[in-house]
Amino acid sequence: KDIMKFERYDILVNRLHPYHEEDYQGIKMVEVKDIEGNLIEVEQETYKHYLLFQQKLQELGIHVSISSGYRTLAEQQQIIDEFSSRYPQEEVDKRVAPVGTSEHHTGLALDITVRSCDEYLSNQLDQEKLENYDKQYQVMEMICSDYGFILRYPKDKEAVTGVSCEPWHFRYVEYPLSKEIMDHHLTLEEYLEEKIRKAIANKITRGKVEANITFFDYSSKSKKIVLNKEIAKEYIKQLREIADENELSENINVVEIAKLPDILNSIDVENDEEIAEETLQCLNMALDNLIEMRAKEGENIKKDLVKRLEKVAILVNNIEKESTGLVEEYVLKLEKRVKEILNTNIIDENRVAQEAVIYADKMSIEEELTRLKSHIEQFNELINNTQNPIGKKLDFIIQEMNRETNTIGSKSGSNGITNLVIDLKVELEDIREQIQNIE
Repeated sequence: KDIMKFERYDILVNRLHPYHEEDYQGIKMVEVKDIEGNLIEVEQETYKHYLLFQQKLQELGIHVSISSGYRTLAEQQQIIDEFSSRYPQEEVDKRVAPVGTSEHHTGLALDITVRSCDEYLSNQLDQEKLENYDKQYQVMEMICSDYGFILRYPKDKEAVTGVSCEPWHFRYVEYPLSKEIMDHHLTLEEYLEEKIRKAIANKITRGKVEANITFFDYSSKSKKIVLNKEIAKEYIKQLREIADENELSENINVVEIAKLPDILNSIDVENDEEIAEETLQCLNMALDNLIEMRAKEGENIKKDLVKRLEKVAILVNNIEKESTGLVEEYVLKLEKRVKEILNTNIIDENRVAQEAVIYADKMSIEEELTRLKSHIEQFNELINNTQNPIGKKLDFIIQEMNRETNTIGSKSGSNGITNLVIDLKVELEDIREQIQNIE
């Protein structure tokens, strides 16, 4: 066991990815004492970082000890037997991993116990002590990633891990991977999924993306043929004895020996790292194809937007033309109305001029038209920019154009302008819907 440092701390062991002893040959273990003073083994890097974690917790007033580290297959079976004698089988399945699927087989997992742990597990604590105990574990969860650990079975993740919440079960995965997992509230099972999310986010910045990944292994890499030489030798020995005892020909064929039970065995081999790499390669190919298709679609959308924007520009110019002479028209109407009411041709020209100024100030749409023209120019500049995402900016510009259009409609005293505003709003809404497809 004292040969080399373990190279892969992100290795996954669970019910779907069982432990294979040959994957852990040469792992360096150290002997330490558990909470009861018994000697147990822990992977050396895991223990070194546990001591730093323990020291920090002591500074915070939290005193901890290891209650469980490395377990053999036989020790895991013993725990299952003990639980089976106390709990229904359904509860045992939830709380204890089957033999060969426990992280404790790796030496990288620690059950870390705080004061009153035994009382807690047997539900003997009063409410005040229970709350204090939970707070201590909350602190441990908050800082564990700084020392390379993750909380392996957090709350609300039972559907992912297949294990009920265990606030005392910490797994060493090495820093900074621990920080990434804990900061993003992930489990080890979700880590690959997060890699996929990042790969997608690096290439697509807007919109909803659904990625469905199906894996079929048609290679021989996932299987390993193991020859049990000791059993083969025993078969040969027994066959020779039979041949000697019965004076038979000693014609032992290798192929025939291989057909005997337990000589050749096929075992599953973990290829998580290679599978992850191939998955990301396929994902990047799919993303490149998607981007190529979106580029072609984007060209068609651009052509459509250019045409619609030309219509918008025409409508804005028409509104500007319609607005010309509105003040003069208002003055004539005002003079006519005053003469009708007063029944005289004599009116106060100064008063009429004052009213005209007030009307012009109130009903002027010159500023709105200027801003609309500016937005049209900005829109045109953006859709000719193929280097950066522009969807959100275009969306914002359309919102501003809609706001200016609504203001023009509320100020308008002309049926002609009102009709043009309606047409303009229809065109802007069509553009708004179209740009939802633009990154």
